[in-house]
Amino acid sequence: MARFLCGVMGDAWGHVHEALALTEALRGHEFLFVGGGRALELDRTGFAVHEVPVPGTVYADNRVDALATLRRALVAAVIREFETDLVLSLYEIVTAVAARRAGVPCYSLDHQHLLTHCSFGRPPGQAGSRWGLSLSMRLLYSWPRSYLVHSFFPVTPLLPDRTEVFAPLLSPRLEEIAPTRGDHVVIYQTSPTFRALVPALARLSGPCRCYGFGERPPAGAVTFHRFSRERFLADLSSCRYLVANGSHTVLSEALHLGKPVLAFPIAGAYEQFVNARMLRELGYGDCSLASDPGPELFELFEQRLPEYESRLTGGEFHGTARLAARLEQLADRNRSDRLQSPPRRQ
Repeated sequence: MARFLCGVMGDAWGHVHEALALTEALRGHEFLFVGGGRALELDRTGFAVHEVPVPGTVYADNRVDALATLRRALVAAVIREFETDLVLSLYEIVTAVAARRAGVPCYSLDHQHLLTHCSFGRPPGQAGSRWGLSLSMRLLYSWPRSYLVHSFFPVTPLLPDRTEVFAPLLSPRLEEIAPTRGDHVVIYQTSPTFRALVPALARLSGPCRCYGFGERPPAGAVTFHRFSRERFLADLSSCRYLVANGSHTVLSEALHLGKPVLAFPIAGAYEQFVNARMLRELGYGDCSLASDPGPELFELFEQRLPEYESRLTGGEFHGTARLAARLEQLADRNRSDRLQSPPRRQ
């Protein structure tokens, strides 16, 4: 049995769902999570969570943020006490630095680092948000030993000795689902800016089931549902298509289930912009930056559904088994190295 310590960025649900996918794929191993925000929800699933508030920058008023420094020291102590075999950073800032302090190798596991560590047919546009995100990632996430990148679109590592590429990290449960085709559309959005799209969706001819805004009265064809993971996957696996932002996790879930996606990436979120544009490039769906689209956008998308569905056939959108095997290999190697090394001076 290996011991995995995972730092989880808790500003959104995507990394939390990825963390849960790891626990499902690596049953029989021990997990300890570090994070804040929505990462604390992992405690409800029976896993131990060491709370670290979701940090912004480690500097404040041009001075070193003492609280951030303290957080790193505390996490380093947790890493040592847990006798960790493998530290993973799911786009979480503190963990990699704390692991280095504890003398334990850390591996980055996320989708975002393909933007800085891989080459691909990068779509034009959004130069400001692109360079801003790339700079912050290089400044804040430069500590891992190597990078494990997962993606629904093909990328090539810039430094193959430090970067490995996998198909998306998704729950193993998705492989047990047999998709069907109903008459409804699933909407998944968590950004308040998306509310402007609701009137356009309300005019669609078929039913739309919306997750992300909580329960509220229907708006035309749109019904609003409290988020339930089980119900969401049931609706997603039986829908005609998905309308979402550019979140890699939910896009990959839809693609794995053979569902085309119409994406409306959040303005200024470069990673979402890339994901949405790659949907279009690969013929898996389409995207739009419009905040108030007309009905013709949805009509054209629905006309092309057979084309999108055919492009999804045979795609590799679930890389969890291969990724889990690699993590077990790394944990075994690190445990062997740790047991053979002299005790580290505290």
